[in-house]
Amino acid sequence: MSHATVNTAYPLRLLLGDGLTGLYPQAKVYSAAGALVATVALVHIAEGLYGANWTPSVIGYYAGVFTVYTDSGHTTPSTDYEKSGDEIEVTATMTDDVLEALLVDHMDSGSVGEAITLMLGLLHHNFLLDNPTYNDDGLLTAARIRIFPTAADTTAGTNALATYAVVGTADPDDESRPLTYKRTRTS
Repeated sequence: MSHATVNTAYPLRLLLGDGLTGLYPQAKVYSAAGALVATVALVHIAEGLYGANWTPSVIGYYAGVFTVYTDSGHTTPSTDYEKSGDEIEVTATMTDDVLEALLVDHMDSGSVGEAITLMLGLLHHNFLLDNPTYNDDGLLTAARIRIFPTAADTTAGTNALATYAVVGTADPDDESRPLTYKRTRTS
């Protein structure tokens, strides 16, 4: 099976083993449902290799059917060549499929969307720090950080994607010095 990318030119190629030139191959591209999607006239490139580009506009599975004709009007099939075919899988580009997608639609555990949201959360985007504990010097010694998929979830405190426990430790040589903090994911 060949692979193509939506909105990117895909080379349809047919090689005639005997190297003949002066023929008129044509490719018909069909959808998985059998609908004709494109008819592409192939031109001679070199040594019996014919080709042209087809640009798919929809992801899916396609079949290319190649027929060699003896005339430029594609009315008389050559009796010297059998039809041949190619299966083509058309997939989305990274931009179409991932980078332009809404994060809230891609929040499965372990997904790129979840990872990006967690990174944003750790940069204080849809981030909530609560349940603080302080020492006698007023320094934070413990808290909880929760990261949410949307601002509304953050405000409501619902649907947390991840929870981190924050533990602060004072400098052992000088208890009055600011704490160092460690974040540990708990869920």
